[in-house]
Amino acid sequence: MGLLQSPTEISTGLILDRMIISVVPKLIGEGIPLFASKPAESTWTLAKVQQFDTGLVNLTYDKQENQ
Repeated sequence: MGLLQSPTEISTGLILDRMIISVVPKLIGEGIPLFASKPAESTWTLAKVQQFDTGLVNLTYDKQENQ
């Protein structure tokens, strides 16, 4: 997973309504930004958590309605 080069529709939240973020328990230096530029502010609700034996965790977020 790396930097999300988001078009205007994604960064303003017009087409992105679900995010699945994978957390890998490994340090990689300074880290990698999730978005290329600061997206418009929006509110998200944690919908699902999946934990795997490897330590990886998937966090599924749904965008709240009326955003």
